Amino acid sequence: MVLIRSAIPLRYIEVVDQGSQSARSGRSPMTAFKTLRRRAQACLARPVTLPLHYPYQLCLLPLALAACTKPAFPPDPQVLQVARNVEGFDFKTVGQPLMGTGYLTWTSFQFFTHDGETWSLEGERAVLVRRGARPTRYEVEEREIPAASPRRTHLTVRDRSSGRIMAQRDVVYSWTWVDGHWQVGGWQGDEARKWLMSVLVPTSGRMPSYFQRRYEAVAKVEMAPQQMALPSDPRELMVANQNAGCLEGKGAVRRSPPVAVLQGDGWWYEPELPLQRVLCADGRYLALSHVYGNQTVVDLLGQNGTVLFRTPLRLPVPFNSDVVALRGLRLNPGHLEFDVAYAVPENEPHPLKNVPGPTYHVVIDLPADVGSEGASEVSF
Repeated sequence: MVLIRSAIPLRYIEVVDQGSQSARSGRSPMTAFKTLRRRAQACLARPVTLPLHYPYQLCLLPLALAACTKPAFPPDPQVLQVARNVEGFDFKTVGQPLMGTGYLTWTSFQFFTHDGETWSLEGERAVLVRRGARPTRYEVEEREIPAASPRRTHLTVRDRSSGRIMAQRDVVYSWTWVDGHWQVGGWQGDEARKWLMSVLVPTSGRMPSYFQRRYEAVAKVEMAPQQMALPSDPRELMVANQNAGCLEGKGAVRRSPPVAVLQGDGWWYEPELPLQRVLCADGRYLALSHVYGNQTVVDLLGQNGTVLFRTPLRLPVPFNSDVVALRGLRLNPGHLEFDVAYAVPENEPHPLKNVPGPTYHVVIDLPADVGSEGASEVSF
């Protein structure tokens, strides 16, 4: 009779479990490493009665080594105080952030300030940024931890009125805090901004609605009586972010990071979709943005950056078309009119070549609170 002892596999399971508990309890990574190494060595040194004793230990060795070298978990997030009905906060960064302003635009706060500017959230990642910072009671700081592997930042939430820390946590690259424990994988910035909204609870408990100034009554979309004269050269035709009627430095410009935004006087606006074309007329800015040409978003902004009107615009063009020109803006108290031209892909003989496409005349009925004192018209 051969007695098969199970002490080795059972002890190995104990090593992994106790090592994880040691790391989670806040002990240093070196202490956890030494503890796991001693237990693994004791486990491998324990005799068994199997003839395959040494081959079995060789098979177990990689698993034991993996247990010994398992990295320590980050410290658990700490929440000492929760604030409710928060409209906004001041956001500071030191070093390279992992959450950053990009993820903060996908929250339900009314605003946040950053580097002397006020970021007003206009709905589903559309943001209006003005010079000057509004006063805030709460401060959120994201500080990069030097030489951390994997890359890591530390997030701290403070109450400026009392000077106390309300909450703090680490943001770890490709690690997320889910259901009370750390796990590898996921979008660390997205999970961190959700955690932030559980500490500073926004006034509105829901995300800003898609097209916050929603108004979809497109009264009439028809072929324009006259096609726009467009360049025949594909490179000239597809020049990105063309402006019509905009002063130098206004309209669609590139910022860092290199994204196109609508630049005004002391403010800039980034739609939720990539900005394509801007038409400036009589103190108004008409911006069209899209990913797919047949699902375009129309934004109408005033001279000071106020978002007057937003609506989706769906035209009968292929999804891989592109807006290439805007002309003939007419703004009245009752409606908005403009012409828009598209470039469409040519199937034969060049599948990837874009050629001038159709021009459409668009008439949109406006809500009662949108319009101007009198009619304004500009053509280019």
